[in-house]
Amino acid sequence: MEEIRRAAEAYYENLSDEKKRNARFSFSEMDKNEDGQINLDEYVEYLKKDNNTVLTNPSLFTALDEDGNGSLDFKETIVLYYIMQSGRALF
Repeated sequence: MEEIRRAAEAYYENLSDEKKRNARFSFSEMDKNEDGQINLDEYVEYLKKDNNTVLTNPSLFTALDEDGNGSLDFKETIVLYYIMQSGRALF
């Protein structure tokens, strides 16, 4: 996961301002309770809405949760955004 995390951070840094706004918008769409963190329920609900059920696996959420606090902040969701945009396989 660390290799994917580094690639995702580099990918994000090189995005246009518009694409960065899209990433922020996706985060805010996922963050239903607007607390600045994505919990597992918000994560699963958002991905199911977009028919990304393969990404709803709780073990992926845990892997994305770099600091292990049980929720994802924006920096941690950059990896998810990268996976979704690039189609990079995880398994």
